[in-house]
Amino acid sequence: MAIRPRIDEERGLVELVFEGDISEQDLSDAIEKYVTEEYATLPLGLIDLTGVVSNDVPSELVRIAALRAAEAVDPKLPRGRLAIVATQDEMFGLARMYQILRDDSPVEVLVFRERGDALRWLGLPPEEE
Repeated sequence: MAIRPRIDEERGLVELVFEGDISEQDLSDAIEKYVTEEYATLPLGLIDLTGVVSNDVPSELVRIAALRAAEAVDPKLPRGRLAIVATQDEMFGLARMYQILRDDSPVEVLVFRERGDALRWLGLPPEEE
C-alpha cells in the first residue's frame, strides 16, 4: 500500500491519498506519521480512499485513529475541516464511523463519495480534469 502525502501550505491543505491494500500496520504507521505531525497544523484536510483495493483494518483501529487525531488537534487553532472521499461501500462505512467518532472534535469531518463534492465543502476550487 502507498500513502502519498501532499502539503499545500498556501491553501492550508494536507492531503493523504491511500492506494492499494491497506493493512492494520499501514494505518497505524499513517496515524503516527501524519496525524501527529503536519496533519494537525493546517486547517484543511483531505483523505482520498478511492484507490484502496482492499483493507484489513479492524474497526477498533478506526476508533484509535479518531482518538489520536483528536488528541493531536491544537484547540487554540481555528476550527478545521477534514473531508474523506470513499467510493467503495466498505471504506465509506469505515470513514463514516471515523466521522461519528470525531463529532465532538474542533475539526469538522464529513465523508463524500465524490472528490469534487469534498473540495467544494472545503471551500477549494474543483480540479481540472
